[in-house]
Amino acid sequence: MKDKKSYPLVHASKSDHSESVDFLVDMAIEFWRLEKRLSKIKSSLSNVDAQDFGDQMQRMTAVFEKHQIEIHDPKGEIYIDGRALKAIYIEEVASLPVGECRVIETIKPSVCRKGVQIFQGEVIVGQGPSQKSIKAKL
Repeated sequence: MKDKKSYPLVHASKSDHSESVDFLVDMAIEFWRLEKRLSKIKSSLSNVDAQDFGDQMQRMTAVFEKHQIEIHDPKGEIYIDGRALKAIYIEEVASLPVGECRVIETIKPSVCRKGVQIFQGEVIVGQGPSQKSIKAKL
């Protein structure tokens, strides 16, 4: 039988804490991406495979909930400048009302732990035509 390796007990530094948060955020974002991809291919899976994947995703969701990790995809929500989202790109969308801004795509979701945001989501924002662009078309 091999000897078990003994690890010294040390207190985590702020750097270690930061790395733990980074790891947690990375895992949450990758889980969100996996969930999105599985939803796209679910119809092409056998019933057994779809059920197995669904069960595993529910177990993983339960782990996030147990540790009070919330993954929020703001797609479709009204975008308010200064809100806790990072707009990577803003494009004009003619189908939106004048001046209205909505999240049209989520690049990375927001991640919260115990109700505190630990990662600012990254999004693409669609903006309804401005008054200037309407006047230019007349």
